[in-house]
Amino acid sequence: MKYIFSGSKEFTELLAKEIPRARHATIFYTDLRRCFERYYLADKLVKNLSFFVLQDTQECSAFVPLYLCSNQGRLEFSYGGGYLRAPLFFIPETMGARLRVEAALFEKIEELAKKEGAVLHNAAIESCEVVSGVTLCNYLRKYGYQDTSTSSQVVRLDQDREVIWGAVRKSYRPLISRAKAKYQVLLMDEFRSDRGIFDEYRKMHFRAAGRQTRPLETFEKMFEMVTRGQAFLVGIVRDTQEWVGAYYFFRYNGYVYYSSSALHPEADAKDGIGHLGLWSAIEYAQSRQDRFFELGWQPFPEELEYTEKANNIALFKRGFGGQRVVWFRGVKRFDEGPIIDA
Repeated sequence: MKYIFSGSKEFTELLAKEIPRARHATIFYTDLRRCFERYYLADKLVKNLSFFVLQDTQECSAFVPLYLCSNQGRLEFSYGGGYLRAPLFFIPETMGARLRVEAALFEKIEELAKKEGAVLHNAAIESCEVVSGVTLCNYLRKYGYQDTSTSSQVVRLDQDREVIWGAVRKSYRPLISRAKAKYQVLLMDEFRSDRGIFDEYRKMHFRAAGRQTRPLETFEKMFEMVTRGQAFLVGIVRDTQEWVGAYYFFRYNGYVYYSSSALHPEADAKDGIGHLGLWSAIEYAQSRQDRFFELGWQPFPEELEYTEKANNIALFKRGFGGQRVVWFRGVKRFDEGPIIDA
């Protein structure tokens, strides 16, 4: 096996060539999103050790996102304490070469952990791999990872609009209809991108949070993703063009992911603004012939990360229908002791 690491010209070329050809690759494996991540992680990111795996035939077989991060006084392979995306394979699970590639890359991860002093690796397999039938079991467990799987909510967009609307929670439908009558919906994508309008979204994001929550460079990358067709923005505005709600979604390879939202601090949360924002995004994604719309994390009470706030957010998301599907995750420790703060 040959390993091509981040920082080399060959790595950059492979990233541009191989990720687009993987039918199940999501935004989280792309170059733009990974640039966003590096700005987002800021000082937590110690070293980018991501790599591609090439077989002896020079066929590219897998891509492994691997960040060495500092978290709570220790070094670990994680997303600043959260989960990194699991390896992206370019060969099907049924091929014999797949097992050899799997074994080699997980051995390489352990080798790097010992070299760099990483105490653990947090990895998560994309939920869309489950709903599309690409991955149906948590293969991380074969390599010593403790199963920390959870769930996510995914709407299939290859259904009639009436079917999708019919699955929306009954109490949401009148809220959406009233909000449609009261507010305007602004959509920004690669065909309708405007720096000035996007800056209004950024400012409202700060107002909603009450502070600047992350580096300005992350918003620059978010705008670039919009212009490149890898994200879109839904704005809910008054007749005066004042923003009351903003909703940002990643979009890649027919897969849409609900990323973030911001509600004006003076807006009424019961006014259906958020409901209209998400429903408008679902309508838009289906009009673009996307396949899956992932609403996001659905925690179980026994999970370490579980909070009442997280559960309430998950309850809101489930109101838009879809299926609750398994989100395979795993944690492997390279030192002694129990898994904590995974």
